[in-house]
Amino acid sequence: PENEILLLDRLLGSSSSMTEKEITDHSLTFLFAGHMTTAVLVSWAVVLLSLRPRLMKAVRNEMLQQLPRESADAECIEVLDKLPLLDAVVKETLRVYPPFNMLARQLTSDVEVGGHLLRAGTLVSIPVGAIHREKGLWGADAGQFKPERWL
Repeated sequence: PENEILLLDRLLGSSSSMTEKEITDHSLTFLFAGHMTTAVLVSWAVVLLSLRPRLMKAVRNEMLQQLPRESADAECIEVLDKLPLLDAVVKETLRVYPPFNMLARQLTSDVEVGGHLLRAGTLVSIPVGAIHREKGLWGADAGQFKPERWL
């Protein structure tokens, strides 16, 4: 929407009440969080694939077949859509081992959840790890790593 302001625009805009140091600190936090979540994902994916040699070989073969040998980054990004098994492994890794097991958010408006009214300003916790292993959502095997559930 036209009335939305990008975070960086807001931080750098003349109306910002943040100091340059605060902007730098927030930027470093974003950078660190991005690196950390990616590192956690890749670490768990490598562990999970190493425990499943056939799956690892299938992912490798898929990549060898679909990824061009020498290519520009833009072309590689387009090819990612042609890697359904790799995509399933990434999604399932994030489901079973999310980078953050709990998220906290402050409500910006009133919301009703399960018949209970939660007011704007209320701090809510989202148990990501528990949701990702909820048998009512994922089945009896919710705690197991099964990339095929995404295929």
